[in-house]
Amino acid sequence: ILSPQTKLRLEHHLFSLATTSDGWFRANAVTLVRPLTPAALAASRDAGQESDFVISHACSPHVTADAGFAYFFAGRYLAQTGGGENARFAYLQAVWQW
Repeated sequence: ILSPQTKLRLEHHLFSLATTSDGWFRANAVTLVRPLTPAALAASRDAGQESDFVISHACSPHVTADAGFAYFFAGRYLAQTGGGENARFAYLQAVWQW
C-alpha cells in the first residue's frame, strides 16, 4: 500500500480451454481467436499465463484508475495452432463500481 487511495498489485492468471473441442474466444465471447481445425482439436488445453504489475488509485468511492504492465507467456495451445509468441504490454483502465 502506497497510501489509503493507492495500492500496488502483482497478479498471475492461467488461461486454458475447458476441453480440447472448445474454442478460445475474444472478449466479446463470440469471435474465435483460432478456428476449430483438426490441429486445434488435438492441441493442448494450455493457452498460456499472464503476470501483471498494477498500480491502482481510488479517484472516488466508485471510480478507480489502474496503470499496469503485463507479460503473457504463450502456452502450448498457441504454439500448436499457429503463432505462439510471448507478449508484453502496458495498459491504463478506469474501473467504475456501483
